[in-house]
Amino acid sequence: MRADALPAVTAFITLVSSRAGDADATRRSVDTWNLFGPDLFADLADPAVATGVANAVFEIFGTEPESIAEAARWLLEHGPAQITAAMRWIIGLAAEAVGRIDDAEGHFERSCTADGEFVPALLRLAQYASDRGDALRGLALYDRIPGGREHPMFDVLLRYRDDREYSLVERARWLYEKAGQYLEQSQHHRDHLVELASIRIAPRLAGDSDLQDGLDDFVWDVVLFDCGAFAEFIAVRGPLLPADEQLLAQQWLLIERSLFEVEDVRPGAGMTMRAVRTGDRIDVTERAATRQVRAGEFYCARVVPVGEGVWNIFGGAEPVSLPQREPLLDLLDDDEATPEQLVAFLSARFGPPQFVTASGEPMVFCSSAWTVAPSSTLRRKLSRRFGAAHDDEWTWTEGDRVLGVVVLDTSRDPWTIKVDAMSEFDYEDMVHLVLGAAPGATLVREGRVPAAQMIAERRAGAMSGPAPQPDLDDPEIAALLDEKIRAYEQQWLDEQIPALDGLTPRQAAADPTRRDDLLNLLGSMPDDERPGTMSARRLREALGL
Repeated sequence: MRADALPAVTAFITLVSSRAGDADATRRSVDTWNLFGPDLFADLADPAVATGVANAVFEIFGTEPESIAEAARWLLEHGPAQITAAMRWIIGLAAEAVGRIDDAEGHFERSCTADGEFVPALLRLAQYASDRGDALRGLALYDRIPGGREHPMFDVLLRYRDDREYSLVERARWLYEKAGQYLEQSQHHRDHLVELASIRIAPRLAGDSDLQDGLDDFVWDVVLFDCGAFAEFIAVRGPLLPADEQLLAQQWLLIERSLFEVEDVRPGAGMTMRAVRTGDRIDVTERAATRQVRAGEFYCARVVPVGEGVWNIFGGAEPVSLPQREPLLDLLDDDEATPEQLVAFLSARFGPPQFVTASGEPMVFCSSAWTVAPSSTLRRKLSRRFGAAHDDEWTWTEGDRVLGVVVLDTSRDPWTIKVDAMSEFDYEDMVHLVLGAAPGATLVREGRVPAAQMIAERRAGAMSGPAPQPDLDDPEIAALLDEKIRAYEQQWLDEQIPALDGLTPRQAAADPTRRDDLLNLLGSMPDDERPGTMSARRLREALGL
């Protein structure tokens, strides 16, 4: 909106407030009118300014649309002639807000009579034509709008321009697009879109995506059905829809998002899906997805009827891994769960893989170096804390698990103590024990890098920010980490892994129903054998995959 139009916008908001019973606003409106006269409102003739002021007053006075209409009618009588189209359009919006669709359409028509190029009114009339199923009139109206052929709804209407009667199955996608058009014109629902899109991309690495990546079919569907936009569309614009579309829309409102297993896929034709909650089997006519999904996979989706005995998916199908299934069902059954929680849960798959130690702590490569004055008693003190040394190297263990390594370098003065661990919990304990043995130690460097971050950065081929620690260019540290990682890989094969629903990798490899989850987990790891990273190639070999 133009900055120089702010006085006109403010004056109109004050005028609406006065019609809503605000005595102070009434006084200010009278003073403003006496001071500036009708020309103050001339900027409202600009479609962009009119749209901005309409968004503002309906956000502030949305529960009192009649006050908005009264202010616009007053300006029709007393304001400058050039704002007639804008005021007629705003009166139409107020009528639409209370369900008087015929009155609203009449005002939009009169708006276009006053100014045949007033885009907001032309857009509303084009939407009404589309809602009624009149593709030809809708196309003609979009043609009157500069750039109207680039509008997304123009391409939709092109599919239905032939002079024939389309079946409900053929028009179901159109119905969904009509609701999406309604969503897009609402500032309130657009705000929801932006909020959920931000949550959608949050798990991805910084710089890996932008907000547009989060505005996918799933997020749109959540705003439509979980945030109430579709129900509002039916309440406001339902009377415009053909009778069979009204009935279909009411059915869609009763359909809940659920978890489905793909049982059979007919590429290019359809698939059979089993509802996990009820066991019901549904033949879905979704063709594009059949070239990507496989039998045995699980998806969270809203599967809706599109005609007699015909079902489809319009709002995207979110893949669901084995460990996600029970938590997802709990989330879907929770009446207090929010759309934000649902989007966050199903978007976690976009984040880097999560690795944990055998004790369940997040795997974080922690490394530090400390200088200390030479001491004849230091080795003995370290041995008391970490056990026997091998060539000035202490391996701290708990049962069969390696918790970390301490290395003493006495090749130069002062001596250096290096501490390495694969969890922050163990690392903090080790540093505490080292400082107990060498209270005068001075920290030289320290680094902590989550395993998932290190793998993701290496996969991307570049490091973000300061070089992570431990320093894998140091041959000694690289060899040490490689040895420890290989030892950890052997332990990992027999550990219960949260991503495998508590099974060990060996158990998952032997279970045909769990093998795909194991392969997906291994697929998130690098295939190379760089020090400091688990190798999927070595793990596959050990598991016979």
